[in-house]
Amino acid sequence: MDETAALRVGGLIVRPLSGPLRRVTMTEVSSGSLSMRLAPLVLGLLAFTTAEASARETIVGRWGESRDVCGSGAAIEIKPMELSSEETVCEFTDVGRVEDVVTWKGKCFVQGAPPRRETVVATLHPDKRLTIVFKGSGAEIPGLSRCR
Repeated sequence: MDETAALRVGGLIVRPLSGPLRRVTMTEVSSGSLSMRLAPLVLGLLAFTTAEASARETIVGRWGESRDVCGSGAAIEIKPMELSSEETVCEFTDVGRVEDVVTWKGKCFVQGAPPRRETVVATLHPDKRLTIVFKGSGAEIPGLSRCR
């Protein structure tokens, strides 16, 4: 392998501490010698990525098109693996986040209709408004404000 090779992790570029990159043997992995050398690097990366992820504002909570809607059933309640309103409930089996965009995959149950597989994308904009897009149905709910 090339000595100048590097691994990009988030915004960091990680280079080997000394010497060229090399293949790791199962003996090194099982003996623990590798883990002792990599422990500081892994802990540093973990701390960095955890801090970066936690710096993002959560979208979990209650959202509405206006403050008047927040007290009614028309508000949208977002939980880590669920989204619900008076007409729709979505239960998710997969979630991912890249910066201020959260993507869920699961099933949505709309009042009076059979459940459908759905990908839901929520984007938190710089003005702190939220847009929710239902990829399967094409529905979009723009301009949501956090309820207080």
